[in-house]
Amino acid sequence: MTTYGCQICDFSSTSPAGISSHGRKHRNEFESIVGRQPDDYDEVVALLRDGDTPEDYDGETGVPTTLEEYADD
Repeated sequence: MTTYGCQICDFSSTSPAGISSHGRKHRNEFESIVGRQPDDYDEVVALLRDGDTPEDYDGETGVPTTLEEYADD
C-alpha cells in the first residue's frame, strides 16, 4: 500500500484523493496570504515550507503588490 505524504506538514494518507484534498487546504492558505492563486504547487511549498515569498507579495502591507506597483519598482 502506497502512503502519500504532504510536502509542507506531517499529514499523510494512503488515498490519492485524500492527499489531493489536503493539498487544497495549503493552496487556499497560500491564496489568503498572497491574495492570488498560486501558479503551481511548488510556489505553495516555497512559501509555506521554505518561507520564500513570491516577488509580487508585499509583506510590509500584508497585501499583494499590484502589477502597476511591481512594474514601477
